[in-house]
Amino acid sequence: MSNIENLGQDLSTNDTSNKRMAIEALEKIGTLEAGLLIIKALEDGDQMIRRFAVKALSNLKIKEAEPYFVKLLKEDSIKGYDMIFGITGVATKETVNELIQGLDNLNLVIRRNIVSALGKLGDKRAVGSLTELISDKNEHVRSWAGFALGEIGSEESYQTLLPLLKDESIHVRCSVVNALAKLKNPGVYENLVEMLNDPELEVVCQTAIALGEYGDKRAVIPLVDLLLKEVIFNTDADKRGAAAIGLGFLGDAQALEALRRVYNDRYFIDSYGKDIKPLILDAINDIEQNIDDID
Repeated sequence: MSNIENLGQDLSTNDTSNKRMAIEALEKIGTLEAGLLIIKALEDGDQMIRRFAVKALSNLKIKEAEPYFVKLLKEDSIKGYDMIFGITGVATKETVNELIQGLDNLNLVIRRNIVSALGKLGDKRAVGSLTELISDKNEHVRSWAGFALGEIGSEESYQTLLPLLKDESIHVRCSVVNALAKLKNPGVYENLVEMLNDPELEVVCQTAIALGEYGDKRAVIPLVDLLLKEVIFNTDADKRGAAAIGLGFLGDAQALEALRRVYNDRYFIDSYGKDIKPLILDAINDIEQNIDDID
C-alpha cells in the first residue's frame, strides 16, 4: 500500500489528530491524487478537520474541489460556512454564477454564506445580484450584502452603499461603514466623518475604527476630537477607546500628545477607562513604532 493510500485510511479514522496530520502530509505531497483525498474531508463531521481541508485545498489550488465547495455553500449551513475561507483558492470562471443561483435560498445562514463567499471572490459580476439584496426586508441580509459589496469594491458598489448609511438598522449602518473603509473612492472620507455624528454608540465606535483602517490622515483631527471629548457617561469612554484604535491604525505623530494626555488622566482611567487604557497604550506604541520605521 502506498503512502498516499495509508494517509487516505487515516482520514477515515475517528482520531482528529491523525486526520489533521494526514491532511498536512497530503498537502505536502501536493499531487492531484493527494488533493482528491483531502476533498473527502470537506464533509467530515468535525469542523476543525473541514477547515484544515479547506485551507489545504485552497493552498494547493485544487480546482477539482470547486464543485464540493459550491455544493456545501448552497446546501449546508454549517459545513458551507467553512468553505467561505478557501473559496478564492479553488474558484473557477463559473463559480460566481453558480453561487448567485443560490442567493434566493430561504435558509438565512446559507444565504449569508453565499453572500460572504461572493464578497471574498471579489468578482464584479456579483454586484447586480448583491445590489438587489440591499432592499431586502431582513436587516441581516442587507448588512451582509453591503459588506460584500465593499469587498468587491466597484464604483457601482460605492453608489449603492451610500443610501444604507441612513438605514434604520444599526447593524446595516455598521456593516456599510466597514464596507466603505475598504473602498478607495475619494468621497469615502467625508462619508465616514459624517457618521461620527450617528446617534448610536456602536456606529460611532465602528466609524472611528473604520476611519483608521481607511488610512486618510485627515481623520487624525476628528478622531483626536472624539478622543478628547468630555466624558460624562461610560459610552463616552467607549468612544475614546475606538478613537484610540483608529489613531493607532493611522500611525500619525500628531495624535501622540492627545493620546498621552488621556493615558495620564488618572481620574478618567480610574473612573471610566481601565478597559480603555490598554487600547490607548497600544495606539501610542503603534504610532511610535511607525515613526521609528519611517526614520
